Order: sequence, then structure tokens, then C-alpha cells
Amino acid sequence: DYSVEISEINKNIGEIGGVLLEFSNNFYDFKNDCSD
Repeated sequence: DYSVEISEINKNIGEIGGVLLEFSNNFYDFKNDCSD
């Protein structure tokens, strides 16, 4: 049954995307702090 595997993959992609988004937001804040 492929639907279970696809949902697992989508969940993993979502988690990775969330981590990358959080990382990029932190990096953006870091650059703003350094530019003061």
C-alpha cells in the first residue's frame, strides 16, 4: 500500500521544511543583529 509510504514521506518533508524555515528565520535575525 503506497499511500502509507507517501504520507510518511510527506510528513518527513514537512518536518525538514519546518526546520529549514526556522533556521533561515534565525539566520535572518542574526544578520539583522550584526548589522546594527
